[in-house]
Amino acid sequence: MSLNSLVRILTCIPFFTFVLSSCNKNDAEIRSAVKVLSLVGELCRKDSLPANDSILNFPVKVFSREEMDSCLAMAYFYQGEIQRKNFYLLRAIDSYLLAKDYAGGDSMLHFRINLELAKIYRFKMRHDMEASYINSAERLLKTIGDTSVYVEYLHEKALYYRNMNDMENVYSAFREALSYTEDGSRIRYDIYKHLSEAYLVSGIADSVVYFADKALEDCHSIKLKSELQLTKGLAYAAIDRPDSLSHYFSPNIYNVKLSLRVKAFRAVSDMYDRMGNGREAHAFLKKYTLALDTLISDRKEEFMEKIHGIHEYKIQKDRANKAEMQAASNQLMFSNFVLAALLVILFLSVLLHYYRANRRKLTERLREETCLKMEEKIKRRDMEISLANKQEELRQKEIEKLNKNIDYYKQLNNVTLPIIMRRQNAQGALHLSDEDWNIIVGNADACFDMFSERLKKLCPQLTEDDIRFCCLVKMELSMSVLSEIYHIAKASISRRKMRLKEKIGIENVSFDEFIIGF
Repeated sequence: MSLNSLVRILTCIPFFTFVLSSCNKNDAEIRSAVKVLSLVGELCRKDSLPANDSILNFPVKVFSREEMDSCLAMAYFYQGEIQRKNFYLLRAIDSYLLAKDYAGGDSMLHFRINLELAKIYRFKMRHDMEASYINSAERLLKTIGDTSVYVEYLHEKALYYRNMNDMENVYSAFREALSYTEDGSRIRYDIYKHLSEAYLVSGIADSVVYFADKALEDCHSIKLKSELQLTKGLAYAAIDRPDSLSHYFSPNIYNVKLSLRVKAFRAVSDMYDRMGNGREAHAFLKKYTLALDTLISDRKEEFMEKIHGIHEYKIQKDRANKAEMQAASNQLMFSNFVLAALLVILFLSVLLHYYRANRRKLTERLREETCLKMEEKIKRRDMEISLANKQEELRQKEIEKLNKNIDYYKQLNNVTLPIIMRRQNAQGALHLSDEDWNIIVGNADACFDMFSERLKKLCPQLTEDDIRFCCLVKMELSMSVLSEIYHIAKASISRRKMRLKEKIGIENVSFDEFIIGF
């Protein structure tokens, strides 16, 4: 073994070691990232998402580096789900849009993203954007073909109609969704609950109670049962029945969330005010005010907590970016060392193969250009042949058309001229009877595709005599023959043609040219 060969082998050892270690490291990172993504997906299906989306930072980095678009789309989608659950809505919108960019042809994922964006814009009261994303989801239904997905779409569509106060469409959408759901399913409970709330807005107490009872059949949560019971009580409050209201109100009012409690206190206060019981109305109005103040205070604290959380998120993200940059810098230094050795080896190889590669490319290019020229020549010749064939076909059609017209004229004149000339008297004057005219018009219709009928449709104000005159012109009879038939001078024949031209409304061509071509 020569000294140069030994040096070359020793130089390549660090490079191959680095490549193998990098491949093993990348495979381990990909498996770890996929495992984290699967874990978050399972938590999402169980509706128990993590409190922070930072768990997905590592999978996002790995999938971005490896250009695994489908996995990256799911990672961004789950990030959006976590952020939306924690009311980081702007960040959630960004994550969903990134997921949409990488989703490719995944119709189901595009459908989910559109529905989630519609929910966010419903919360932000941007109903135009909400409608846009719901319609986008609707367009994907045909490509998915899943009944459960269609139910989800109807559910969100109904909630959109409810915010737009279009109650008829709300009821219609919810009832259609019910026809596709099974007894005991979570979505069926949600539909019953929303139907009860929708009828409460409309003040239809019987329907509120009915659908609340249906929802209670599928409900297993004590808190949700209290909300449904309270909804029934509010239905009785809407129709001023305090006795029925108290049966559902008192046991459940402090078991529901604060926002519903505020709404309930206000509804009861309004009921007593309508009934003229000012004392009770004032007492519940005071409870409403205290509950509303508490709700506003809680919302404010929650808002401040979210702001603090965003600040902490930015700090953690900056730290992670710095650590990542440091690791990248260390890896870059080692990579530079390996690349320097590699470049020395590759430089000689490049010089050795450069000439051969150029010569091969030149040969291939010349061969391709020759082939292209031949193909272009063949295409041009085929186009010329095709054009010549088309011109020949057109010429044959024109000749056939001319021969057909000549045959028509011969046939018409052979039949009609003897009739006309037979009516000459001894002095050479022509006198045509109605029967003769009927034959002439009939022959013109037979030879020229119902000429007289088409002319009447074009100009209904033409008289029978005008039609007869036009039939003679269609047969291309000379001015002298027309003059003998009508016993008038040729100038009068010309004037009659001008009058008929104006009557029919002929422009840009002569009367004879129009009639012959008609």
